[in-house]
Formats: sequence, C-alpha cells, structure tokens
Amino acid sequence: MRRALLLALALLAACQRSRPVTRDECDRLLDHYTELLIRTENVRLSAAEHQQLRGEIRARASAHRPFLACASELKREQMDCALAAFHPDEVERCLVPVP
Repeated sequence: MRRALLLALALLAACQRSRPVTRDECDRLLDHYTELLIRTENVRLSAAEHQQLRGEIRARASAHRPFLACASELKREQMDCALAAFHPDEVERCLVPVP
C-alpha cells in the first residue's frame, strides 16, 4: 500500500512537471519579471507611474516574438524556475534554452 502511494505521488509530480505552459503563465511571468526589474532598480514610483511603466513594458513585450511564442517554446521546468525567481538575473538564467 505504501509503495503504491509513493508511486502515485511520483507519477503525479511527473505529470505536473510535464503539463504545457499556458498563455496565462506567460502573462504572469511578464508581470513577475517587470516587478523584479522595478524593485531591483530601486525605482521609486507613484502608483500611477508604476502602472504606466508596467503597461509600457507589456506593450513592448507583446510585440516581440519570444513573448508571443512563450507558451509554445518554454518548457515546464523553465517556467516554474522563472516564476519562482527572486531576481531578474535568475529569471533570465531560467529561460535560457535547455538542450
């Protein structure tokens, strides 16, 4: 019984890692990365300036092929790593294609 439970948990974990990256996750990643950049630069912005900057970054990113292809080109491990990162450099390292 215990072995069956451990096997089921291992299979569930493997399935979670292999599920495809979604467009929603790509949007969350862009927001996460933007927030990390702003925080890292120690930029002091009003709420309105912060929203404006986020909007500008999102508009620029939405026109770039890597962002448009995010859901089809990123692997699950890359997305999970990037969303868990605490610094923009960590995000970038996570997104380097794995051979």
